[in-house]
Amino acid sequence: MTCVKSPGRFRAAGVLAVMIAAVGVACGGGSGKSSDARSLGDVFKAVEAAMSEPGMVVNVVATFDIRLPEEFGGNSTQKHEYWVNGAEKSARFKNDKGELSIFIDKQRYFEKSSTVRPADNLECLGLLPIVTAIVGGALCHPDYRAMGTTRVESGQYEGKKATVVASDGEFGRGAEQFDVVFKLYISPESNLALGYKNHLQSQSKADKVNETITTFDTEVVARDSLPADFFEPASIGYIEP
Repeated sequence: MTCVKSPGRFRAAGVLAVMIAAVGVACGGGSGKSSDARSLGDVFKAVEAAMSEPGMVVNVVATFDIRLPEEFGGNSTQKHEYWVNGAEKSARFKNDKGELSIFIDKQRYFEKSSTVRPADNLECLGLLPIVTAIVGGALCHPDYRAMGTTRVESGQYEGKKATVVASDGEFGRGAEQFDVVFKLYISPESNLALGYKNHLQSQSKADKVNETITTFDTEVVARDSLPADFFEPASIGYIEP
């Protein structure tokens, strides 16, 4: 890829653990408690706009260093890669197994199959589904219940100012329940996500804490630096039924 314009390489720490399958504990200097003047909707729309510049594609490589006690599965690492062409409401996604899928508006097309599914599990933020998957898929998980208001705060990320979206809640079904603290860190200059923190603490087992250290490497590239059919389902072997 030829990098035409880059907001820099962003290293992010986050916690996702059991929620990682839905889509990604320390982040810099913490979030702070001061409020941000922008509304939650304004913040999310600004993130989507930053990923929707005509003629540009936002490429995000997310590396998840998942940390769990050995008796609950132990440590592991996953890597996902996203290419977001927000101006054309399309995206390409590669999961940690190398499997590809294409998002076109609210539909998701799968590699080497005729499977296409609605991405309605990623609509809770009112954004393009792939944008939600990167910045807040955990908030859309059906087993997540926000306890209070999701809010916008001013904070810091790696010693620099950041806009922070914070939400406290519960996650799980049946007997296994977790207390959750979610924090998304956003660059106030580029409006691109720096990373997020999702900390899960079991309500019944004090030593069961799910933590994932997440690193986002992000760059913005020219759309014409990628193959013309890069966001077409046929490019990943999707078979028309």
